[in-house]
Amino acid sequence: MLCYSVIERYGDTKMKQFIINHSLQLVTDIYPDYDSSKLDEIRYGLEAIYLSLTKVVAILLVSLLLGLFKEAVILLFFFNGLRSFAFGIHATKSWMCWIASSLLFIGLPYVCLHLNMPLVIQYFILAVTFICFLLYAPADTKKRPLVRKNRRIKFKLLTITVAVIVVTGVLGNMAGTLVCKIFRITEPISKGLAFGSASPAIGTAKAIEIGEVEGAMSSLAIAVSGILTVVLASVFAYFI
Repeated sequence: MLCYSVIERYGDTKMKQFIINHSLQLVTDIYPDYDSSKLDEIRYGLEAIYLSLTKVVAILLVSLLLGLFKEAVILLFFFNGLRSFAFGIHATKSWMCWIASSLLFIGLPYVCLHLNMPLVIQYFILAVTFICFLLYAPADTKKRPLVRKNRRIKFKLLTITVAVIVVTGVLGNMAGTLVCKIFRITEPISKGLAFGSASPAIGTAKAIEIGEVEGAMSSLAIAVSGILTVVLASVFAYFI
């Protein structure tokens, strides 16, 4: 109850009302023909944006104090990318959303860093997560149903694509150094290119930890791979 009252009070701060009211006034000045129902929709959207931004800022500040900033940023980035296509349930109350977000973006990285989990269990959790995406995504709700079949297939493919990027990134982060040792890859440039091309994003974070050259080459590999993928995919799509 204490958490609920604090967050509900936080949600109704004078700063929030000041920002939303002035934003609505700006909209009214630009679009004077908007009626009350349209302004109510805009107010609802502004409140949602305000709560989301304050939540993200609070999570990043706490993660920075706990030394989890990098992990929280990576988790926020990929979670929101997956959520955009996989959908899923939403909390019915703002305080419930705050608690769930704190546990996910702060509690989970903290536990993972301080819990010495065997590599086999990590691979198992990763495999189960990926299978869940294959089976259940996109998980539409009553408020956001996916009626059309082609739309559902589209979001399924997008979810799988993002999930594969996440899985390859996590695998590279966990086993990339071991793979380099097995194949005796010692050249920094080769390591960086391997991480960037085979394990994007999260693997690049690992490459940056290894060294500056590895991090730079990994970032370059991501950029080049992305450009080539866009160009070649457009060419192939033309002939399909």
